[in-house]
Amino acid sequence: MSDPFLGEIKMWAFPWAPSGWAFCDGANLPVNQNQALYSLLGVTFGGTAGQNFNLPDLRGRTPLGTGAGGSVGTYNMGNTGGLEAVALTVATVPPHTHEVVGYSTAATTQSPTGNMLANVNSATSGSTTNFSTFLPGGNWTANAVLNAGTIDSAGGGTPHNNMQPFGVTNFTICQSGSYPPRN
Repeated sequence: MSDPFLGEIKMWAFPWAPSGWAFCDGANLPVNQNQALYSLLGVTFGGTAGQNFNLPDLRGRTPLGTGAGGSVGTYNMGNTGGLEAVALTVATVPPHTHEVVGYSTAATTQSPTGNMLANVNSATSGSTTNFSTFLPGGNWTANAVLNAGTIDSAGGGTPHNNMQPFGVTNFTICQSGSYPPRN
């Protein structure tokens, strides 16, 4: 196997980094002890130019290639982003409607349980009769849209998990290898 390139990143399936490698954990390193690696990374992942620099921090993160990908925008080396949990708001839910539907036949019961909304039975003026507003359940097919407006609010506003399926491993970066030639 050939020598790894300085700055090369590999997945590593052990809880320790091999000799000449370090975890991609955002560690801050002094430039004077890591000049070759600093000449490649600079302060792309953080640090103070000429004094110290950070290794990439891939803990709990998914690596993403640089450049533009379709309509998602351009990502530059060292950028970070994304959220582990997201609270949906009215502004982030796709436009949609909640229709209330019913049947145009005259209602025969007052109980909504297992029944379908229907035309209200009429009563004479001044009557204390309760109106029937439902048809008994069965194979009724809704044939009238009553209102396309919102009926009631729902939900608790708790953020939902926003993580793709994953498997956990370590990422390591080569600290002592061949200096990579540029094309």
